[in-house]
Amino acid sequence: MSEQPISQATAARHTQKVLRDPTARIPVTADQQRRLRHALAEMHAAAHTAPFHKAAHAPSHCAGKLSSIAPWRAYTLEQDTCWQLIDLIKERAEAEPESTWHRAQGSKIPQLLSAAAAVVQVNWCPNPAEDGQPTLNTANAEHIAATAAAVQNMLLVASAHGIANYWSTGGILREPALQDMLGMQPGGLPLASVFLSFPTPGDTVKPGAMRDLKGAVSDWSEVARLTR
Repeated sequence: MSEQPISQATAARHTQKVLRDPTARIPVTADQQRRLRHALAEMHAAAHTAPFHKAAHAPSHCAGKLSSIAPWRAYTLEQDTCWQLIDLIKERAEAEPESTWHRAQGSKIPQLLSAAAAVVQVNWCPNPAEDGQPTLNTANAEHIAATAAAVQNMLLVASAHGIANYWSTGGILREPALQDMLGMQPGGLPLASVFLSFPTPGDTVKPGAMRDLKGAVSDWSEVARLTR
């Protein structure tokens, strides 16, 4: 198998942060919806092939509707849900001016949600700790790495379908209370909010800020030799 298509796919993938007026309601077209459904199916299939070294802690994460031993969980927020979230954030921000909701209202999340054709929220499955706070032990580090690999596979597929994509930390989407409202299984920790968009005239599209700051490959890679 030639390595060229893989090289092209990884080189072509880039961040496109699409921002739109939160009051706008621009439905995806029938063609865009068809493309999106196809892309989402392939994104999830690609994530399914991501490597993982240790199974998720079964009592904590495998007893619900989502029962896979893979240490990640993904939840798709369709366009209408994104719009409902914009309205919920605004409503709660006005009612609670000193709250996380108010901070979310002033963030870019409403603009991202407005432009999103869909959002895939990806959480990782931490092993439980005695004090209730997961630690970055070897198993959990591997769970995070595996989940990140699944997310990267999703991004590559989205780019291959010509859909703008942005890996966000998620802001208010990370909040347990909101995740509970969305029916996400408890116990998962947010790793990525993948925003998928079809930019329209008037949108602001921002590239990733860090892409061109890495230097050359030789700035982060070298041959290791044993010395003693």
